Amino acid sequence: MEDELGAEKEHWLGELTEQDFLLGKRATRIIDILRVLALVACAGIGVYVF
Repeated sequence: MEDELGAEKEHWLGELTEQDFLLGKRATRIIDILRVLALVACAGIGVYVF
């Protein structure tokens, strides 16, 4: 982003570090596993009820 004078502004959140990317990657993996487990649980409950 640039201001009116052409100088670059930093993003208000700042730069992401390598650790931020690693933590995000780990969190995404955990969420994917939980999503699959929830799908399996829902399917199991649906089969039981049916």
